[in-house]
Amino acid sequence: MVLVNYYPPGSGMGMHVDEFEESRAPVISLSIGDEALFRMGHTESRTQPWDDVTLCSGDLVVFGGPKRFAYHGVVRVNDATLPDGCGLAEGRINITIRQVSAAPKLQGR
Repeated sequence: MVLVNYYPPGSGMGMHVDEFEESRAPVISLSIGDEALFRMGHTESRTQPWDDVTLCSGDLVVFGGPKRFAYHGVVRVNDATLPDGCGLAEGRINITIRQVSAAPKLQGR
């Protein structure tokens, strides 16, 4: 599955877990546009400890293993930080690639 989110300047997404998914395959996330402060926590709750990472345009994040079902979110999108030539006037696009089913179903089996 591919998910595309647009974040206007100053926006964010609260800490959450993608718990509806069966697959333990890693999540791949590509950032385009304004910088964003990304927060990765742990699997028990939204509380600390967590790690904050500034994601710039073109950054790719892969999280799997124990962190696959950790709380994570975007604290904020930093206005006026997008690089020239990225195709956006403002804001941030995030492209997330993930497998949501535990195993693909094969026809005839």
